[in-house]
Amino acid sequence: MSFDRALRDTAIVLPSLGLPIPAAARITPYTRVVLLAPWPEIHTTDRERRHDTAQAIAEYDALHAGYHALGYPVTITPKASVADRIGWLSQTLSLDL
Repeated sequence: MSFDRALRDTAIVLPSLGLPIPAAARITPYTRVVLLAPWPEIHTTDRERRHDTAQAIAEYDALHAGYHALGYPVTITPKASVADRIGWLSQTLSLDL
């Protein structure tokens, strides 16, 4: 089963604003969190992705550390072609894509 990480991603960045992580964010519905590490060689910005490379790296670092602090196992998607990443995700998450 998969869940949307948006609420936990938001909770994890709250300490950077001087706010605590809510207790509800510590409830663990995930067996694993999959993150894509920043890839400066292909990073670009557009209307939807407004972070520059430094901001993307800082956000990734905060999320990676935050999920570990909340007790979630974190798996990093390898830097590879799109087809290779799809195959890796399918195998890693035991999905039949």
